[in-house]
Amino acid sequence: MLNETLNVNFIPVASSTSATVAGATVGAGFAYTPPNLARPVSLFIEYHHTWWQDANFNAPAASPFFNYTFARSDDVVKVGFTVPLNALSAPSSTSPATPPYPVKALPTK
Repeated sequence: MLNETLNVNFIPVASSTSATVAGATVGAGFAYTPPNLARPVSLFIEYHHTWWQDANFNAPAASPFFNYTFARSDDVVKVGFTVPLNALSAPSSTSPATPPYPVKALPTK
């Protein structure tokens, strides 16, 4: 949903109205984690396209003999990188859940 303001300005008269329109978005993206880095970093690129419903402004005071249709669509491209927060701590060679010494389980009956 998008609330947009529609303006028609023919000097000396200006007209304005608001309209709420629905939209739909389709997108795709790609992420890549380069191997052999000291810290895990993921590079990404995304693309989104949004189609919005047309908004109409019929017979505004600035132009009473005409009707106006406002059409809109948006394109977004995002490029960046992601670093996990837990990657900022010192790397550990053993997992905290696994003790560094061998553990034998008790025999079961």
